[in-house]
Parts: sequence; C-alpha cells; structure tokens
Amino acid sequence: MPARVARAAYDAGMSRFTPGYSVGRPTGQCQATGRALEPGETYIATLCDDEQTDGFIRVDVSEDAWDSGHRPERLFSYWKTTVARPDERRQLFVDDEVLMSIFEQLADDERPQRQAFRFVLALVLMRKRLL
Repeated sequence: MPARVARAAYDAGMSRFTPGYSVGRPTGQCQATGRALEPGETYIATLCDDEQTDGFIRVDVSEDAWDSGHRPERLFSYWKTTVARPDERRQLFVDDEVLMSIFEQLADDERPQRQAFRFVLALVLMRKRLL
C-alpha cells in the first residue's frame, strides 16, 4: 500500500473515532542519549503507552543505546528502521509480523483510542490480505 494511501486511511479512521489522535512521526533524535540520528542510520522506533491519552507515543532510540539495554518506559512495541536521507523518497514500511503482533496485542484492550488504532491496523492488514 503506498504510504500516502496508508496515511490517508489512518487519518480518516482515527479522526472518525478519536479526533486529534496520532502515533507520531520519527523524532530524528535518540531519546536515550539526546543525540540527533543521522541520515542512513539504523535505529529502533517504539510505541509506548501514553497514560494521559490511553493512546501511544513514539520514541526513537539509536541502535547503540538499544543494544546497551536502553528501553523506553511503558514499551508496547518496536521495530528497526533507518533514518531517511534527504535526497531519497521515503516509503513507510513496517514488517508484516510487527503489524500482526500489534494487532493481536490490542485484541482485549477496550480503551477507545486503542480500539480505533486496532481498526486502522485491521484495514491495513486486510489490504495486505493478512486478515
């Protein structure tokens, strides 16, 4: 699914159920060290529970910090990705196993923010013919 289509589906689905809800975009900075992540650098993108909204916040961690044991508080899910170079067109990609894992973890969660997020994941997974 093209990134623009996935983002549009996400925005439309989330605004219908929970206005203003967003998981967040890459921060460009390692949360553990405060260091800027360089283009082409591999890092760990995470989703963490946001106690204030019952949703998720995104926290990025450099691969070195992750390998040395740093984990953000209230870690829910994570995946490895690369900082986009300014001259390249970035395609959003999360491994199918990660998407399925997040979908399954949200199965029994009754909080509205989480149900809305699971709905959008279901749409993406159906489009990929995984559901």
